[in-house]
Amino acid sequence: MFAWNQILERWFDRRVALIASILTLFHPALWYYSARGLMPNVLFVCCAIFSVWFLTRLHPSEKPSVNLWKGKKEVFGLLAGLFFGLALFVRLSEVYWLMPLMVALLIAVRKTISARVVIFYTLGLLSVMGLVFVLNAFTYGHPLTFGYTFVSSVQPSVLVENVSGVVLEKRSFLLPFGFHPRAIFWHTWDYALRLFWWLTIPAFFALPIVFKDHKQKIYTLLTIGVALWLCVWYGSWRLNDNPDPTQITIANSYVRYWLPVFVLSTPLIATSILWIAKHTRSKKQSAVLVCACILMLVGLNARSVFFAGQDALVRVVATLEQSEQIRDRVFMIVPEESVIVTDRSDKLFFPGRHVLVPLRSDRTYAAIPRILTRVPVYYYGITLPPEDLTYLNQRKFASLGLQITFMESFGVESLYHIKKRE
Repeated sequence: MFAWNQILERWFDRRVALIASILTLFHPALWYYSARGLMPNVLFVCCAIFSVWFLTRLHPSEKPSVNLWKGKKEVFGLLAGLFFGLALFVRLSEVYWLMPLMVALLIAVRKTISARVVIFYTLGLLSVMGLVFVLNAFTYGHPLTFGYTFVSSVQPSVLVENVSGVVLEKRSFLLPFGFHPRAIFWHTWDYALRLFWWLTIPAFFALPIVFKDHKQKIYTLLTIGVALWLCVWYGSWRLNDNPDPTQITIANSYVRYWLPVFVLSTPLIATSILWIAKHTRSKKQSAVLVCACILMLVGLNARSVFFAGQDALVRVVATLEQSEQIRDRVFMIVPEESVIVTDRSDKLFFPGRHVLVPLRSDRTYAAIPRILTRVPVYYYGITLPPEDLTYLNQRKFASLGLQITFMESFGVESLYHIKKRE
């Protein structure tokens, strides 16, 4: 937050920067995903902030504050490139908007940097990206093949039309999830605007205020540009992290994908708070109102993170405790050398047991007989209705000489044993 505060002081006054830093620290999206494991989005944002901060250290400020390692611009350049590379290492798909932003910042500080600084910046960037290319070569077979393009190459490009005949999708390297205007609108409305409405309203309220200042106008236009790109990129992607697709919760991936926009919007929220406080009768009333607004927003944020919705952290903790009990019970039944076929619970059982995902796949069906020649096979998932169990035993598994039998129920899920037909 220190680095983010220093960056914002270049665009806004110190009060806005301080309040925005506090709001960033307690933003529900940042707060929530800092508490969730295996989610790289917070780390990505932190690396990007540090990269921008080191770049701003290369440019003299009208209101200089802390300038560590004064005169060591090469070090700042190296660290800026290194953290930019780390940001791309964590979330390479963000290169489309992050690269133009970094180029714009380099142009902004071009009069204060030398060729040596640019070289050190490039070295820092390439030192990380070189590792990315090596990992890509080992993972995908080519250094320039990435996760999204690898998936796109497997699924041929297609054109999809909606009921009105409008072309919605054409998979490409630039838009791997296609272009779906209706999906973009509703996903943006649900997750970027409505979910945290108490932050959205003051952010929009500040627009006519910040557009009166040239520097703040540039910052806001950059923020809007990033927001539009991320809304088009990720808003076109139809995904459901929650088994119930009607649930709009903080745990759905759109929230973490739009985390950069949430962070960038915090000075706009701070501007609205200070504008309202400016119209009080005294400085004391103004200070009290600012503190009250911050506390109110932090309180609403805390409610969203810990208590609101199916995926609030309090419920997540309870779910994790229940999952641990299920895992321990399943491990008591399933021998250590066994393979568990599952649709959504692979993280629950791996690495304690080998897992195979998913059940309803021709590749899985073909692999099970071969696996059974060596180790036992089980299936764990949503409890199968009687007709599904009959279908598997009489159609799918019958042709493979297999059968599936119920073993034990765990709420809405059950454990089954897949074995050779007797």
